Amino acid sequence: MTVKEAHDIMRQLRELEFPFALRSSTRLTTLKLSDVEKCAVGVFYRSMGQAMEIPFHLLPSNKAGYTDGIHFAQELCDFAAEYEKTAVKPTKSTLFISRRLMSLETANYPSALKPVVERIIAIRLQEHNRLSMGYHPAGIVLSSLVASLVAMRKFVLRYLSLPRPDFMTIKVLDAAPDASTERYTFNEWLDNPWYVKPTLLNRWGPKAWSVRLFGTGNVPTSNGPFRGEGYDMKSIGPPNMENKGQAEVEAIFEGFKGKSTPAGCPFHA
Repeated sequence: MTVKEAHDIMRQLRELEFPFALRSSTRLTTLKLSDVEKCAVGVFYRSMGQAMEIPFHLLPSNKAGYTDGIHFAQELCDFAAEYEKTAVKPTKSTLFISRRLMSLETANYPSALKPVVERIIAIRLQEHNRLSMGYHPAGIVLSSLVASLVAMRKFVLRYLSLPRPDFMTIKVLDAAPDASTERYTFNEWLDNPWYVKPTLLNRWGPKAWSVRLFGTGNVPTSNGPFRGEGYDMKSIGPPNMENKGQAEVEAIFEGFKGKSTPAGCPFHA
Protein backbone atom coordinates (compact mmCIF):
# COMPACT_ATOMS: atom_id res chain seq x y z
CA MET A 1 0.00 0.00 0.00
CA THR A 2 1.39 3.37 -0.98
CA VAL A 3 1.38 6.41 1.28
CA LYS A 4 -1.16 8.10 -1.00
CA GLU A 5 -3.51 5.11 -0.80
CA ALA A 6 -3.29 5.04 2.99
CA HIS A 7 -3.87 8.78 3.19
CA ASP A 8 -6.89 8.56 0.88
CA ILE A 9 -8.42 5.88 3.11
CA MET A 10 -7.94 8.03 6.21
CA ARG A 11 -9.45 11.04 4.44
CA GLN A 12 -12.54 9.07 3.41
CA LEU A 13 -13.06 7.85 6.97
CA ARG A 14 -12.90 11.42 8.28
CA GLU A 15 -15.26 12.78 5.63
CA LEU A 16 -17.82 9.98 6.00
CA GLU A 17 -18.03 9.77 9.78
CA PHE A 18 -21.22 7.79 10.23
CA PRO A 19 -23.98 8.47 11.13
CA PHE A 20 -22.89 11.97 12.18
CA ALA A 21 -22.45 13.03 8.54
CA LEU A 22 -26.06 12.20 7.71
CA ARG A 23 -27.38 14.13 10.71
CA SER A 24 -25.18 17.21 10.40
CA SER A 25 -25.83 17.81 6.71
CA THR A 26 -29.39 18.97 7.45
CA ARG A 27 -28.98 20.17 11.02
CA LEU A 28 -26.22 22.75 10.49
CA THR A 29 -26.61 23.62 6.81
CA THR A 30 -29.31 23.91 4.17
CA LEU A 31 -27.72 21.10 2.20
CA LYS A 32 -29.50 17.81 1.86
CA LEU A 33 -27.79 14.66 0.72
CA SER A 34 -29.02 13.49 -2.65
CA ASP A 35 -30.07 9.89 -3.19
CA VAL A 36 -26.81 9.28 -5.03
CA GLU A 37 -24.80 10.61 -2.05
CA LYS A 38 -26.79 8.53 0.43
CA CYS A 39 -26.31 5.47 -1.75
CA ALA A 40 -22.56 6.15 -1.93
CA VAL A 41 -22.37 6.34 1.87
CA GLY A 42 -24.21 3.02 2.17
CA VAL A 43 -21.99 1.28 -0.38
CA PHE A 44 -18.85 2.65 1.26
CA TYR A 45 -19.76 1.53 4.77
CA ARG A 46 -20.99 -1.87 3.66
CA SER A 47 -17.74 -2.47 1.81
CA MET A 48 -15.69 -1.24 4.75
CA GLY A 49 -17.65 -3.42 7.18
CA GLN A 50 -17.17 -6.49 5.03
CA ALA A 51 -13.45 -5.78 4.74
CA MET A 52 -13.23 -5.53 8.54
CA GLU A 53 -15.33 -8.71 8.87
CA ILE A 54 -18.04 -6.89 10.83
CA PRO A 55 -21.32 -8.87 10.81
CA PHE A 56 -24.53 -7.07 9.88
CA HIS A 57 -26.90 -9.74 11.19
CA LEU A 58 -28.56 -7.29 13.60
CA LEU A 59 -29.92 -5.20 10.73
CA PRO A 60 -33.54 -6.10 9.82
CA SER A 61 -32.91 -6.75 6.11
CA ASN A 62 -29.63 -8.62 6.47
CA LYS A 63 -31.15 -11.97 5.42
CA ALA A 64 -33.63 -10.73 2.84
CA GLY A 65 -31.14 -8.33 1.28
CA TYR A 66 -31.07 -4.61 0.63
CA THR A 67 -32.68 -2.73 -2.20
CA ASP A 68 -29.71 -0.42 -2.64
CA GLY A 69 -27.16 1.64 -0.73
CA ILE A 70 -29.84 4.02 0.54
CA HIS A 71 -31.72 1.14 2.13
CA PHE A 72 -28.56 -0.13 3.83
CA ALA A 73 -27.47 3.34 4.99
CA GLN A 74 -30.88 4.07 6.53
CA GLU A 75 -31.00 0.77 8.42
CA LEU A 76 -27.44 1.22 9.65
CA CYS A 77 -28.19 4.80 10.75
CA ASP A 78 -31.37 3.71 12.55
CA PHE A 79 -29.51 0.86 14.25
CA ALA A 80 -26.69 3.17 15.37
CA ALA A 81 -29.13 5.74 16.77
CA GLU A 82 -31.14 3.10 18.65
CA TYR A 83 -28.00 1.41 19.94
CA GLU A 84 -26.73 4.71 21.31
CA LYS A 85 -29.94 5.22 23.28
CA THR A 86 -29.70 1.82 24.99
CA ALA A 87 -25.95 1.30 25.31
CA VAL A 88 -24.51 4.78 25.84
CA LYS A 89 -24.44 5.22 29.62
CA PRO A 90 -22.31 7.32 31.97
CA THR A 91 -19.43 5.17 33.21
CA LYS A 92 -16.01 5.92 34.64
CA SER A 93 -14.39 5.29 31.27
CA THR A 94 -16.79 7.48 29.27
CA LEU A 95 -16.59 10.29 31.82
CA PHE A 96 -12.78 10.13 31.74
CA ILE A 97 -12.74 10.27 27.94
CA SER A 98 -15.34 13.05 27.81
CA ARG A 99 -13.34 15.20 30.23
CA ARG A 100 -10.22 14.67 28.15
CA LEU A 101 -12.03 15.50 24.91
CA MET A 102 -13.51 18.65 26.39
CA SER A 103 -10.11 19.76 27.67
CA LEU A 104 -8.76 19.35 24.13
CA GLU A 105 -11.59 21.44 22.69
CA THR A 106 -11.26 24.26 25.21
CA ALA A 107 -7.48 24.26 25.81
CA ASN A 108 -6.86 27.48 23.89
CA TYR A 109 -9.86 29.50 25.07
CA PRO A 110 -9.69 32.10 27.86
CA SER A 111 -10.65 30.64 31.24
CA ALA A 112 -13.69 32.91 31.50
CA LEU A 113 -15.10 31.55 28.23
CA LYS A 114 -14.47 27.85 28.83
CA PRO A 115 -17.78 27.16 30.67
CA VAL A 116 -19.72 28.82 27.85
CA VAL A 117 -17.79 26.93 25.17
CA GLU A 118 -18.40 23.64 27.00
CA ARG A 119 -22.16 24.25 27.00
CA ILE A 120 -22.17 25.25 23.34
CA ILE A 121 -20.39 22.00 22.50
CA ALA A 122 -22.95 20.10 24.58
CA ILE A 123 -25.78 21.64 22.53
CA ARG A 124 -24.56 19.76 19.44
CA LEU A 125 -24.97 16.43 21.23
CA GLN A 126 -28.17 14.49 21.51
CA GLU A 127 -29.55 14.30 25.04
CA HIS A 128 -28.52 10.70 25.76
CA ASN A 129 -24.99 11.41 24.51
CA ARG A 130 -24.72 14.53 26.64
CA LEU A 131 -25.84 12.67 29.76
CA SER A 132 -23.46 9.77 29.14
CA MET A 133 -20.54 12.19 28.80
CA GLY A 134 -21.45 14.13 31.93
CA TYR A 135 -21.78 17.53 30.24
CA HIS A 136 -23.98 20.19 31.82
CA PRO A 137 -27.09 21.37 29.94
CA ALA A 138 -26.72 24.68 28.17
CA GLY A 139 -29.84 26.35 29.53
CA ILE A 140 -32.71 27.83 27.58
CA VAL A 141 -31.08 31.24 26.96
CA LEU A 142 -27.84 29.90 25.48
CA SER A 143 -29.66 27.15 23.59
CA SER A 144 -32.02 29.69 22.03
CA LEU A 145 -29.12 31.97 21.12
CA VAL A 146 -27.18 29.15 19.45
CA ALA A 147 -30.31 27.95 17.61
CA SER A 148 -30.91 31.48 16.34
CA LEU A 149 -27.31 31.82 15.15
CA VAL A 150 -27.48 28.45 13.37
CA ALA A 151 -30.75 29.45 11.68
CA MET A 152 -29.24 32.78 10.66
CA ARG A 153 -26.16 31.02 9.29
CA LYS A 154 -28.31 28.64 7.25
CA PHE A 155 -30.27 31.58 5.81
CA VAL A 156 -27.10 33.49 4.87
CA LEU A 157 -25.54 30.42 3.27
CA ARG A 158 -28.72 29.66 1.35
CA TYR A 159 -29.70 33.08 0.07
CA LEU A 160 -26.80 35.54 0.50
CA SER A 161 -23.65 33.53 -0.23
CA LEU A 162 -21.99 32.71 -3.51
CA PRO A 163 -20.52 29.25 -4.05
CA ARG A 164 -17.20 28.99 -2.24
CA PRO A 165 -14.25 28.74 -4.66
CA ASP A 166 -11.83 25.89 -4.19
CA PHE A 167 -9.01 28.08 -2.88
CA MET A 168 -11.25 29.16 0.03
CA THR A 169 -12.14 25.62 1.04
CA ILE A 170 -11.30 24.80 4.64
CA LYS A 171 -8.85 21.92 4.46
CA VAL A 172 -7.91 20.29 7.75
CA LEU A 173 -5.57 17.89 5.95
CA ASP A 174 -3.39 18.69 2.99
CA ALA A 175 -4.42 16.77 -0.14
CA ALA A 176 -0.81 16.10 -1.11
CA PRO A 177 2.46 15.77 0.81
CA ASP A 178 4.95 18.61 1.04
CA ALA A 179 7.16 18.58 -2.04
CA SER A 180 10.39 18.96 -0.05
CA THR A 181 9.72 16.56 2.85
CA GLU A 182 7.16 14.19 1.26
CA ARG A 183 5.21 14.37 4.52
CA TYR A 184 1.61 15.34 5.21
CA THR A 185 0.69 18.20 7.51
CA PHE A 186 -2.42 19.44 9.30
CA ASN A 187 -3.75 22.97 8.95
CA GLU A 188 -5.70 23.12 12.23
CA TRP A 189 -5.03 22.11 15.82
CA LEU A 190 -6.84 21.94 19.14
CA ASP A 191 -4.54 21.89 22.17
CA ASN A 192 -1.07 21.24 20.73
CA PRO A 193 0.00 21.77 17.09
CA TRP A 194 0.89 18.19 16.19
CA TYR A 195 2.06 17.93 12.57
CA VAL A 196 1.06 21.53 11.79
CA LYS A 197 3.37 23.24 9.31
CA PRO A 198 5.07 26.31 10.88
CA THR A 199 3.96 28.79 8.23
CA LEU A 200 3.96 32.53 8.86
CA LEU A 201 0.19 32.50 9.43
CA ASN A 202 0.29 29.48 11.76
CA ARG A 203 3.08 31.02 13.84
CA TRP A 204 2.04 34.66 13.93
CA GLY A 205 -1.60 34.73 12.85
CA PRO A 206 -4.64 35.49 15.05
CA LYS A 207 -4.93 31.93 16.34
CA ALA A 208 -1.25 31.78 17.24
CA TRP A 209 -1.52 34.98 19.27
CA SER A 210 -4.68 33.74 20.96
CA VAL A 211 -2.91 30.50 21.89
CA ARG A 212 0.03 32.45 23.30
CA LEU A 213 -2.19 34.76 25.35
CA PHE A 214 -4.92 32.42 26.57
CA GLY A 215 -4.01 28.83 25.79
CA THR A 216 -1.17 26.36 25.96
CA GLY A 217 1.34 28.72 24.37
CA ASN A 218 2.38 26.01 21.94
CA VAL A 219 2.50 27.14 18.32
CA PRO A 220 4.00 25.33 15.31
CA THR A 221 7.80 25.44 15.20
CA SER A 222 10.51 23.93 13.02
CA ASN A 223 12.19 20.90 14.60
CA GLY A 224 9.97 21.31 17.67
CA PRO A 225 8.40 18.64 19.89
CA PHE A 226 5.19 18.58 17.84
CA ARG A 227 6.84 17.59 14.55
CA GLY A 228 5.98 20.52 12.35
CA GLU A 229 7.70 18.78 9.45
CA GLY A 230 4.62 16.55 9.14
CA TYR A 231 3.98 12.84 9.30
CA ASP A 232 4.56 9.75 7.22
CA MET A 233 1.58 7.39 7.06
CA LYS A 234 3.83 4.35 7.39
CA SER A 235 5.48 5.50 10.60
CA ILE A 236 2.93 7.78 12.30
CA GLY A 237 2.09 7.10 15.91
CA PRO A 238 3.31 7.57 19.46
CA PRO A 239 7.04 6.84 19.88
CA ASN A 240 6.50 3.32 21.19
CA MET A 241 4.38 2.39 18.14
CA GLU A 242 6.24 4.12 15.32
CA ASN A 243 7.21 1.94 12.35
CA LYS A 244 5.27 -1.00 13.75
CA GLY A 245 2.50 -3.00 12.10
CA GLN A 246 3.48 -2.13 8.55
CA ALA A 247 3.92 -5.76 7.48
CA GLU A 248 0.48 -6.71 8.83
CA VAL A 249 -1.18 -3.79 7.05
CA GLU A 250 0.56 -4.65 3.78
CA ALA A 251 -0.69 -8.24 4.06
CA ILE A 252 -4.26 -7.08 4.69
CA PHE A 253 -4.10 -4.66 1.77
CA GLU A 254 -2.80 -7.34 -0.58
CA GLY A 255 -5.71 -9.52 0.51
CA PHE A 256 -8.13 -6.76 -0.41
CA LYS A 257 -6.53 -6.39 -3.83
CA GLY A 258 -7.01 -10.09 -4.45
CA LYS A 259 -10.76 -9.96 -3.84
CA SER A 260 -13.12 -9.49 -6.74
CA THR A 261 -15.12 -6.26 -6.88
CA PRO A 262 -18.66 -6.27 -8.32
CA ALA A 263 -18.88 -4.39 -11.60
CA GLY A 264 -22.40 -3.17 -10.83
CA CYS A 265 -24.41 -2.57 -7.68
CA PRO A 266 -22.80 -4.59 -4.85
CA PHE A 267 -26.24 -5.22 -3.35
CA HIS A 268 -27.31 -7.13 -6.45
CA ALA A 269 -24.02 -8.75 -7.45
